[in-house]
Amino acid sequence: MRYTTVKTAWGWVAAATGEHGLLALVLPHAAEEEAVNALFARVGTASVGPDPTAFGDLPDRLVAYFRGERVSFAADAIDWTGTTLFQREVLSAVRQIPYGEVRSYKWVAQCINRSRAFQAVGQALKANRLPVIIPCHRVIYQAGDLGGFREGHALKEHLLTLEGVTKASLTREAAV
Repeated sequence: MRYTTVKTAWGWVAAATGEHGLLALVLPHAAEEEAVNALFARVGTASVGPDPTAFGDLPDRLVAYFRGERVSFAADAIDWTGTTLFQREVLSAVRQIPYGEVRSYKWVAQCINRSRAFQAVGQALKANRLPVIIPCHRVIYQAGDLGGFREGHALKEHLLTLEGVTKASLTREAAV
């Protein structure tokens, strides 16, 4: 595993890459050391060490994203090590939600042909190691309420606002 840290407008982000692609990403922290510690808590400390060259232009795209620019992470390879087939299905469906749009937990469940599994979808999203890259913050309750987010409700709302999602549009967009 290799990792890097990125200074963004919101603070320090840390990312890890495995043998097959991105393994984990930690959302902004006030200090670089805090971001690295949070990353290691998520993936362990057995690593090759810091290596920003292993991430291509991802650091630049993260900086742009946290400045409020429309950025795509759809082409980034993901290392699915340690995830279940169900989690991969859910996270792959969520990865298709466009920037600035939201979908409901029910929509995700229907995408993976498990229309009654929306609570299990929530649990799979809770296990997402790559927030923003796999935009679980774009999944909300069908009624337009924000729903859960491992990083906290306020950060979920802040990320959606950054992408231009307004409270008035949540109910309309969740029905999609």
